Amino acid sequence: KDCYAYSLKALELGESAKCFATIGLAYSNLTWSCGELQLLDEGIKYGQEVLAKSDYLEPFAYYQSLGGLGMNYLFKGDSQNNLELGKILREFGEAIQTCNLGLLHQQNGQQIPAKKCLSEAQRILAQCKSEPYAQRVQQALAAMP
Repeated sequence: KDCYAYSLKALELGESAKCFATIGLAYSNLTWSCGELQLLDEGIKYGQEVLAKSDYLEPFAYYQSLGGLGMNYLFKGDSQNNLELGKILREFGEAIQTCNLGLLHQQNGQQIPAKKCLSEAQRILAQCKSEPYAQRVQQALAAMP
């Protein structure tokens, strides 16, 4: 219950300050807290807000929030929405992992595998309609020699 109460306060503070890092972490905690407290409709509402604000949230908070949304769908018995959400989570996770691998290659001076991984991550992100993250990967690609 404490996590829920503090997360509501964090969401309020984050929105008033327009701090999307705080907003994202608050949503992440709220989706999971609502599921644990059996506030399933409220947890789903917060999860849907995350989907609507995905352009502004950091990747980890987005991914974590969607995991909490999935738990609310699971507890509510909504297998159809949970299946659709699972596809988004799988694709997004695959894209982030591929991007991280590309950045690792880039750090090690391995430009060809780095470009290959980053291009693949960008393709996956565009496919799962995650434009802001696809733009970040494009910026990393553009910065490469």
